[in-house]
Amino acid sequence: MKSTAVQALAADMLDAVVELPEPGEYVALGAAKQAAKVLASHSLDSMH
Repeated sequence: MKSTAVQALAADMLDAVVELPEPGEYVALGAAKQAAKVLASHSLDSMH
C-alpha cells in the first residue's frame, strides 16, 4: 500500500490509524514476529 491516497481511504473506511513501516523494515519486523512466536512456544505453522 504505497499510495498515500489508498492509505488515507483505508484509514477512513476502517475508522483506524494506518501505520506502515518503511520498506526496509518489513524483513526485520517479520523476523522479530517469528522470533516472538517461537519464544512464546507457538508453532510457526499457526502464524498468519
